[in-house]
Amino acid sequence: MTESKNVDSPTHQQIEARAYEIYVERGYVDGNEVSHWLEAEAELTQQAAPTAEVASKDEPVVTDSKIEAPLPAGVRSRATVA
Repeated sequence: MTESKNVDSPTHQQIEARAYEIYVERGYVDGNEVSHWLEAEAELTQQAAPTAEVASKDEPVVTDSKIEAPLPAGVRSRATVA
């Protein structure tokens, strides 16, 4: 069985390098390998995660694969009047 990996996930080598940087930053104190590894993994995973941006009023809004233009000034709803 093949394990699928998220493209944005940090690699083993990236985590290892960051964990070593943490080890150096903390004064080469032995015995914290696992906590350094987990901290490095968490940092790199957070950096790789896409950031959610809030659309401004003037930007199109994408909903259910449709793009809706911003509402004209003074219009509060997209509801249609029959």
